[in-house]
Amino acid sequence: MLPTGGLLGAIGVVGITVAVPRLGVATALGMRTFGNLVAALVADHFGWLSAEAIPLAPRRLAGAALLLAGALLMWK
Repeated sequence: MLPTGGLLGAIGVVGITVAVPRLGVATALGMRTFGNLVAALVADHFGWLSAEAIPLAPRRLAGAALLLAGALLMWK
């Protein structure tokens, strides 16, 4: 599993490096945060990492949508 984490980390660094000049720092980090939040929602829903499963609810999806909307509003 460690090589996968390193590979994903490298992809994340390259992705931010490419995205910042095109989107701006705030938008790029907002999009990255949105992606992390979506991954966390999926992990919660399926109970990954030995955690109790927390099903997706409209309120949680609305919070993710608001974060995405905020990132899109900052787009230059």
